[in-house]
Amino acid sequence: MPEMNWYLSVKVNGGASLAIPADPQEVEATDSIEVAVPKNASNLEVNLQPGAASQIQLLVIKSSRYGQDLTYTVGDGTHASKSINLDAPQLFSGGSASLFGFDPQKLKLSNTGEDATVSVLVARKATPVTTPTP
Repeated sequence: MPEMNWYLSVKVNGGASLAIPADPQEVEATDSIEVAVPKNASNLEVNLQPGAASQIQLLVIKSSRYGQDLTYTVGDGTHASKSINLDAPQLFSGGSASLFGFDPQKLKLSNTGEDATVSVLVARKATPVTTPTP
């Protein structure tokens, strides 16, 4: 099984800094998605992953450019999040994908500004955890 390693370092000039090394984690599946989001695109749908939010170990959304005119929603086919500005890289780790309140399976991108390329990395468990019945 592949092993995932990541490290986050944040430094505010003249202020605080924080370094977060994540313990190596085994992942069963990874998806690396790159999609062109042309100017005036609306609800361009991207499949994220087929499983439950609890299976997502890492979700990273980044773009070739950022701004208030580049937005996304996350949905499961029935529910959708409010529109989120892609004004900086977005990172969801551990159980944070459950904050959506549903299983994030689709990403819909909209762009009223200049063309952009959005990259998404999903690391996840591919086999659902089941509780054995006695």
